[in-house]
Amino acid sequence: MIFSADEAETIVKFFLMDKNSSTLREMVTLAECGYSQNPEKLGYDGWSTDGRRFEVKPKNISAGSNKKLDGGGNFSDFTWERYDKYLSDNVYMLCSGFVDGKLAYIVEFPFSSLKNRIEVCLEKQFPNRERKAGTYARSITFSFSHYKNGEVEVKYCNFNLVNEQTVTSDILKFFNNYTKRNPTAGSATDNVAYPEFGAVDGKLVPLVK
Repeated sequence: MIFSADEAETIVKFFLMDKNSSTLREMVTLAECGYSQNPEKLGYDGWSTDGRRFEVKPKNISAGSNKKLDGGGNFSDFTWERYDKYLSDNVYMLCSGFVDGKLAYIVEFPFSSLKNRIEVCLEKQFPNRERKAGTYARSITFSFSHYKNGEVEVKYCNFNLVNEQTVTSDILKFFNNYTKRNPTAGSATDNVAYPEFGAVDGKLVPLVK
């Protein structure tokens, strides 16, 4: 089946806006950073040319809603064993924010910056690391407040979309201060909307210019 340009754009917009589908937003996040995506369901979401492994946590909100992006994300079905592996593998995080499916920001930081938050949640669920087989911490949420004191790099920030109406005050302040210290660090002034996609090795992927 061949789609017209308008039909393809509609499909891309639909999946970027779908709150239950983060795959396309993960693709956009990794592509914008110049990282590769893991095509398999198992394993980390992506990796960089220097061998670092990444977990991607994208969030999308609708403009004009009461919700704001907080720089955070969510871990599903987490365990002490998985936590230990992330630390051992020196995993990095990419947290991205989208407004109406349009990329607003990407921040990168080491997974280890979330140690305190995750250990508190896991200890509450599995005291003394005791866990029955088949049980998991179903949802561990975090926000910018849980890693703000660590090493955080801005990979992308579009101030046409990042403002008091779309993001929480703490991460907005961080973006403002960061870009003042690093004027060219991942900033974008153009209103980037939906990326171009094309077929590479039989798969639909973002085309990064």
